[in-house]
Amino acid sequence: MRSSVPASKEGRHSTLPPTPPSIALEHPRLAAAVDAVLQVASDDAGALARVGRVIFDCGDAPAARVVYEKLLTLHGAELSNVDRADAMWRLGDLLRRLGETEAAVGLLREAADANPTSPEPLAALASIYESTKDWEEVIRTKRRRLEVATGAERFELLLEIADVEFGRLNDRSRASKTYVAALEERPDDRKLLTKLMQLYSEEKDWAKLVEVVQRLADFVDDPKQRAKYMHTAAIVSSRQLGERQQALAFYERAIEFDPSLKKAMDEATELRRQIGDNDGVERLLKLQLEQAKQEQDRPRIVAVLDQLGELYRKLLNEPELAIDAYEAAQAFDPEGKERGELLGELYASDVTQYLDKAVRAQSQILRRNPYRVESYKLLRKLYTDARRPDPAWCLCQALSVLNLAEPDEERFYRRHRADNAAPAQAVLDDDDWALRLTHSEADPVVTRIFAMIQPTIIRARTQSLEALGYDAAQRIDLAEQPYPVTQTLYYAQGVLGFEAPPVFQNLSDAAGLGFLHAHTPAIVLGRAAFESVVPTQSLAFVAARHLTYFRPGFYVRHLVPTGTGLKAWLFAAIKLCVPQFPIAAEVHGQVTDAMMPMAREFQGVQRELLASTVSKLLQSGGAVDLKKWVSAIDLTADRTGFVLAHDLGVATEVMRATEDASSVPVKERVKEIVLFSVSEEYIDLREKLQVTVES
Repeated sequence: MRSSVPASKEGRHSTLPPTPPSIALEHPRLAAAVDAVLQVASDDAGALARVGRVIFDCGDAPAARVVYEKLLTLHGAELSNVDRADAMWRLGDLLRRLGETEAAVGLLREAADANPTSPEPLAALASIYESTKDWEEVIRTKRRRLEVATGAERFELLLEIADVEFGRLNDRSRASKTYVAALEERPDDRKLLTKLMQLYSEEKDWAKLVEVVQRLADFVDDPKQRAKYMHTAAIVSSRQLGERQQALAFYERAIEFDPSLKKAMDEATELRRQIGDNDGVERLLKLQLEQAKQEQDRPRIVAVLDQLGELYRKLLNEPELAIDAYEAAQAFDPEGKERGELLGELYASDVTQYLDKAVRAQSQILRRNPYRVESYKLLRKLYTDARRPDPAWCLCQALSVLNLAEPDEERFYRRHRADNAAPAQAVLDDDDWALRLTHSEADPVVTRIFAMIQPTIIRARTQSLEALGYDAAQRIDLAEQPYPVTQTLYYAQGVLGFEAPPVFQNLSDAAGLGFLHAHTPAIVLGRAAFESVVPTQSLAFVAARHLTYFRPGFYVRHLVPTGTGLKAWLFAAIKLCVPQFPIAAEVHGQVTDAMMPMAREFQGVQRELLASTVSKLLQSGGAVDLKKWVSAIDLTADRTGFVLAHDLGVATEVMRATEDASSVPVKERVKEIVLFSVSEEYIDLREKLQVTVES
């Protein structure tokens, strides 16, 4: 059989050319051996074939071409089919490398026909068609080899054919069949399954996609990876196939494989919510909660607890469980305004069980929004339903002052409204002051330090009575005086529960009620205190408010009227106990001056007690806000005046008339006293003093 190689012009015994220069330069020893073979055995087809293979393998295409052309020209007829096919394949491949495509194709086809079992000619042909982008010929060539290929080669060929059909021809239908044929050869090949997954996704053949994803999951050992595959199957089943139950089954497996897969957990929860499986939603939310706790994910804990609360409240009709969930969320997120309001509503739904919590919830809401009408109304209703008339009356009083009372609320308020100061039947103690009367922003540790150093400040900043123009003859006994102001002061001193200051009369002073900053702090009553006609309740407010500043620690608020002065004394106390405490330059001189008398007077046990209190202040962290402390003391004085005045309307009127009596603006003072008037603390004080409407 003749080959398609053109006949050589030289005779059969012509001399072969020497080894090409490229071989001689790169492999000199090999070149010498090749030359020797060519000279000695040029008529030996086997020797030529061996030389050709050596040069072919070295990659020298021009040199190898010369040898194979001579081999086929001189010995083609005498070669066996297999050897001739091998020579034609190699020459064809050499021509391909050299860019002689047309000649190469003819030789390679002839080689493939001569030896159908050889893969090389077809592989070279496919390479040529790929370079010319003749994709159908690529497929046809590979399928021709597919007829005899087995095992791994068959699988790879199917994969290559399918890749061309899918990626080059965009023929998804053909590619799908070819990929499936490859899958039959190797059912557990992840690479192939991934390709099928991509194909079915683009084809939107969702059912087959789910099938492939399942198979992929079965061949993976990593639980997290398996969870991702199950999650994909769940999404496709739910969103594309509308198979909710099937999707839920996949979600369950995904969560089982990886409980931390939040997206799968959220989607499964939402899907069960959509189909009305409330028990299933509860179970999944509890799983989410446990996972969030393990991960210490506070925001997620709060979010899941809120969802549980909503589930119990809206769908399962379990108000107690809803309350438990919302309370737990509130513990992690105390600033949750909307949640706080929901809790308030839930508490209000069962006054018998949750009255205290309901009241507290509404009080917190009012603290954030003091003019929220709904909270005042709800509190009034809560107390009415709980058959607690006095707190209900307090709410009606506040609503009336705010001009928000309904007619029945206004009637109830006016029916029990007092026209005299509170007829107190008990005396306030330190707990009443600390827990019920003193404003929360009056830092108790700061107050304690001021109470301890107050005697030193008094001695350093005051004069004797005589130096101030007073003598003992001007001191009056309140119990024996017939004047309303003296009787009111006497009454207020008896209720407030701390040592009363002495009271002096000074008719030369045109003012009314004032401070006498002497070595023993005192009250001075000027001419206006005796001549002015003031209603009893208003006088009770003013007297009680004034007396409040004589509480231990409070008095320095007026004795040292500037913020800088107060800061100097407080910092002096701190530096006395903690010498390394830094002092700002602007107050350094005042602090040094204040430390001098303090160092003399605080020795031994006294200094140890002061140091202990200072330590508590420093351990609390944060900057000391003395402006806020002063405001809180003034607001505490307002509260005390209101308690004894026994009427919110009177208290607010006096506040508006005495704007200069406080560091706090009137509007803020009124807001604060209204909030206090409906607080649990005020209601407790009314019961303690026995001044309730029932009394």
